[in-house]
Amino acid sequence: MKKVAIDCEMVEGYSKKLLARVSIVNDSGDVIYNEYVQQNDVKNYLECITGINAAILRSEGIPFIVVQREVAKLINGHILVGHDLRADLEALGLTHPVDKIIDTYKIKPYSSHPTPSLKFLAKHYLGKNIQQGVHDSVEDARTAMELCLRVYPK
Repeated sequence: MKKVAIDCEMVEGYSKKLLARVSIVNDSGDVIYNEYVQQNDVKNYLECITGINAAILRSEGIPFIVVQREVAKLINGHILVGHDLRADLEALGLTHPVDKIIDTYKIKPYSSHPTPSLKFLAKHYLGKNIQQGVHDSVEDARTAMELCLRVYPK
């Protein structure tokens, strides 16, 4: 069974976090999906972290329901890899079989750290500096996959 890694960027809505970008990479790190999501009622774009603003979502965003449907198709039948996947799946309004999830936040040896942020794990285990300013969901998905493959090779 093939692995795919996902990472999402969220913006703040008035009552909850809203999905703003979804990136998926395969086990070679190739991008197989990378889309912005149209959102209304955004309270804060968190632009200094997400790099996302109203203009990007307006010009490049596609409807949430389309993103949700496309992501569901892409991850179906695959092992889903990511970091703190609970938040990403919740934002997508999707579920995935628990036995087909590898969450770098929870797997050993990474989970033995008090707060195993992706940034910390990348530096500590891969020698990579990520999230130096704006987060890149493609880079974060690739990093989660690299961390996964250290523990669960292809």
